Parts: sequence; C-alpha cells; structure tokens
Amino acid sequence: MNQILVLKNLALNEGTPSNVAAVKDIVNLKPGAVSLVVDGKALYEAGKVWAETERIQLVAGITKGVNTVGNEIYVQSSVPIARRQVLSVNYEKYVAPVTKVVEIGPFNWKDEGDAGMLIMDSSYVRTIQTNEIRISEYKLANMTPESIINKIVDRINNGTGIPNLQTFNAFCTAAKKGTTPADFKIELTMKTEHVDLSVSLNGMFAYAPVTVTREPVISLGKGEDVLRTEKEFNGNLGDGGYWGYNEGYFSKPLEADIATNYDIFQIKFQGEHDTPQNRVRTAVNHLTVAVPTGSTLVGTLKTAFDELFATAYDSVKGSVVPSKDEEKETDKTPKVIPSAPAP
Repeated sequence: MNQILVLKNLALNEGTPSNVAAVKDIVNLKPGAVSLVVDGKALYEAGKVWAETERIQLVAGITKGVNTVGNEIYVQSSVPIARRQVLSVNYEKYVAPVTKVVEIGPFNWKDEGDAGMLIMDSSYVRTIQTNEIRISEYKLANMTPESIINKIVDRINNGTGIPNLQTFNAFCTAAKKGTTPADFKIELTMKTEHVDLSVSLNGMFAYAPVTVTREPVISLGKGEDVLRTEKEFNGNLGDGGYWGYNEGYFSKPLEADIATNYDIFQIKFQGEHDTPQNRVRTAVNHLTVAVPTGSTLVGTLKTAFDELFATAYDSVKGSVVPSKDEEKETDKTPKVIPSAPAP
C-alpha cells in the first residue's frame, strides 16, 4: 500500500486548543501536525529507549472536509509500522528543478535561401504523436539575418504564422543570442525539467551546431509533484475520482500546497498482522512523509526515525521466520537516517 502524509511547518504534537500530551489527545492535532504513536499507547519522546517497541504509527492532523459536520476526528493515520520489518528509511532534501537549454548556431548565411528547422519534444519516445514545431523562412536578398532570427523566435514563442490545422503547443521558449550575423544563435529553453528535444535543420541552417549549454535537473519535493502524488494515493483512501459528485463520496481536502517545497521521507516496510496462531507477513508498504523544506520538523523526524528504527535489528529478534529467499538478507541492517540537527 502507498500512503502519503503531507505536513506543515509545525512542531511535533502541536495541537489546538492544547498540544498533544497523550494518545487520548490525538484529536487535538492541528492540520499538518504529526504525532508518533508507539505501540498504540504512548507518544514518542526524544532520548528515551525504544528497544522493546514493536510498532510505530504516524498520525497527522488533516483539514476538515467540505461535507463533514459534527465532532468527527480529523486525523489520518499511517499503516502501523513493525520496527523489525522496516526495510529502509530514506531522506531526500528538496531539489529545485533546472530546465534544459540548447543553443543553435551560428549559421551559414546566404543572400537568398530557405532556413528551416524541426523541433520535436522527444520526452516520450514511445507515443504515437509527438509535439513538434515546424518552421521554414525564406530569406530574400533584401532581408537581414536578424529579421529571420526574430521571425523564428516569434513563431516559437507565440505560434505566429503556424497553420490553424496544426495544434500549437510550445514546450520551449526561444531567444536571440548574439549581436552580428556571424554570431547569431537561437537559444531554446525547455518549459519544464521533464522536457527533452531533438532538432533537425535544413537549408542555410543545415550543419549549424546544436549545443546543450545547460543540462536538466529533475526536481524532488516540488509542491505540484507532492500534490500529484497525494491525489494518486488518495485512491487507497477511497477517492474514486468520480466525474460527478465526487465530493459527496470523498470529501478529504488535499493538504499539499503547490507554492510550498518539501523534503521527503520514505519508509519502506513489510506489512504484518497477528492471527490466533501466529504473526503473518502481508504486502510491502511505502509511506511517504512530505515536510516543508527548512522546517525544524525535518530535524525532529530525522532524530525520531533514527531512535525508533536504527536499533530494531540489534535488540529485537524477528518473530517472523524469513523465507528461503530472504535468509541471505536477514543480517543486513537497513538503510536508516543518521541523527542530524535541523538544517
């Protein structure tokens, strides 16, 4: 099961009208605040010894839905995490996106002739139809190279002169570089970091160099990406995404803020539950915790996860016998987050 908890820049156990001091007070959590519940009966406290702990559960306050009334409890809980079944705990700091930049030119100008280019969005090579921009300008003897460059830049940026039958969906922006015909270039900047392109040139533009001047960097923790993940994972909570009256079936508001950047924790763990006879393993679960970058809560959770999970394999003997395929892995300590102060 995939779950996500989207938090805010609040302290651990921060609540209203008072902070959460015990599990019974969990309903006081502010939207975006979080508590760590240990074995269903105690709250995590930094510095305590948690060697005998079996399960940890993250509980986050959430925003009330538009159709909710009365005194319902507004919290969202993670699947209980068995300490000894944690496979990995990873932390990634927010990474800002960087878009790709390509320069075309300089060009071999002539008095007259065609200057053409085909720019294709090659991000999704297996799709049947690919976004593309086809441009062809004929230079007459009385036209300057600068006027041709300006027309091409205008077409790319505004769709000027592109036939109505062609759907214009520019995936890059263009700018003129250089001050003389000998050093004129066209600079293409992708609109998002996910866009890649290929360029074909003809006419007097043929054989002009195409140079990547800035490589892309894929973002991590961008608000819109966290929001997209939250929407996707809400399906596990019952959001069917119905065309009509969806809010009548699922009224939990989205917590992610598109204007906020997030640091990301990911906890991967083997699910388990108890039966009258024994303890049984279930599916592998993935819990994502998104925390606003720069929040003091980041350091708090680093310390908490280190204290709760790092010693599990030293002091707690697994109660589930590993399968033959897993026997070779039982002596490996999972990747955990080292203790660190808040950035």
